[in-house]
Amino acid sequence: MYIGEMIRQYRERKEITQKDLAEKLNVTPQAVSRWENGISMPDVDVLPRIADLLHITIDGLLGYRGGNETKICEQNLQKYFTGDHPEEPVLSQNQIDLITGYLPGAKRVTGKNILAIDDSAFMRMMLEKILTSNGHMVWQAEDGQEALDILQRKSVDLCLLDIAMPNKNGFDTLKEIKKVYPELKVVMLSARCQESYVRVALELGADGFIAKPFQPEGLVERIDRCLEIEEG
Repeated sequence: MYIGEMIRQYRERKEITQKDLAEKLNVTPQAVSRWENGISMPDVDVLPRIADLLHITIDGLLGYRGGNETKICEQNLQKYFTGDHPEEPVLSQNQIDLITGYLPGAKRVTGKNILAIDDSAFMRMMLEKILTSNGHMVWQAEDGQEALDILQRKSVDLCLLDIAMPNKNGFDTLKEIKKVYPELKVVMLSARCQESYVRVALELGADGFIAKPFQPEGLVERIDRCLEIEEG
């Protein structure tokens, strides 16, 4: 089943029109129609947002074996929030940067060991491709527990950490990483970009927050900033 058919099926299950989905994604209804009819494909950086809106993982959207059909970890996240705060607007990366205090203009840093922690095989693959092309070594973990196991065996300079994951969600993982490795840089990478999520991440010790979908150059710049601070 091609990706357009998956989009159509999950859109209809959620009773979302092509027009509504297009407005949420900031694309035209004609673009959504072309996806669903197999005429074109969504850009790779739009996939995380589509998956989040339709409550499906990227792996499920792409038909990867083992991809979950619904978003996971809602029960675990309830310990941090009362509900999912649907009334809160999703922040742009610029708005997130104001909260996190990110400053542009970091020098390029290469040769670092980065751990990409995300339950989506597609997202991990994309992160590895971007980061290795910028001179870094990348390890992958599909959940928090696997990440903690890797940290016991590998020397890591920075973690990229999703929030909604099976077995151990991103906030629980962040707490454990910072408890055991307080100097390790951790940047959250999530489509859950409401202000509450960003502020809780910072309170738990996150060193940055990058919104999905992201532009590769924006991802690299924010990682450079964290690594530059570490070197300084």
